Amino acid sequence: MKLNLAILAAVISIQSAPAAIIFNVEAAGVQQTSYSGVLTETFNLLPAGSLGAYSSVIGDYSIGGQISNPNAWGGSNQTMYLAVGAQSNTTSYTIDFKRDLSFFGVYWAASDSQNELRFYNNNVLVQSFNVSAIMAPLSAPYNGNPNTGQNTSEKYAYVNFTTTGATLFDQVMFYNSRTSTGFETDNHSIYDIPRDNPGPTSETATPEPATMALVGAATTVLAIARRRFRKCES
Repeated sequence: MKLNLAILAAVISIQSAPAAIIFNVEAAGVQQTSYSGVLTETFNLLPAGSLGAYSSVIGDYSIGGQISNPNAWGGSNQTMYLAVGAQSNTTSYTIDFKRDLSFFGVYWAASDSQNELRFYNNNVLVQSFNVSAIMAPLSAPYNGNPNTGQNTSEKYAYVNFTTTGATLFDQVMFYNSRTSTGFETDNHSIYDIPRDNPGPTSETATPEPATMALVGAATTVLAIARRRFRKCES
């Protein structure tokens, strides 16, 4: 009986890993999300130059970004794109969304070690992603601008970020630690309406077992313990 109770206590004490954000990367050369039912800010209707506070279809952009003409470093399919760092002479800008989100997609171009994408909820950092976590493992077909073939020393990819468990976010920050390089992105996407997580088609990180699975295990152990205790009493 003591052994069963010890097992039960151990199972109950196990905690699943904190809910988090996982990501998957579209095929090399793809510059928009493959997920359906999304809203996308393309920046194609905005003039080149500093982006002031801007209310987009997906959320409210802060000052700090720079709308740039397509070049070797950015622009999906050779269109306008948004950058921070060398182009803007600033280190960050944010998007404040109009609701809690479980998905965000971004075309991440000309990635370098200064780039970092940060997710927040109620001004608390949920998770951040840098190039070493996302771009470094990608294979050679991701090298260089897929539209021009230029800048083969850096990787270009569309990345889908999806929350797990109860995790949500209401803001993202595009951060570049220095103004000597740029953080170039395009085609920022969110779901058109709130919905359950779709789950990426191929995950780069696997969530730990859900808490309910642990509860089920605990219930099973408890049932066994009760049967054996009754048997000892009889």
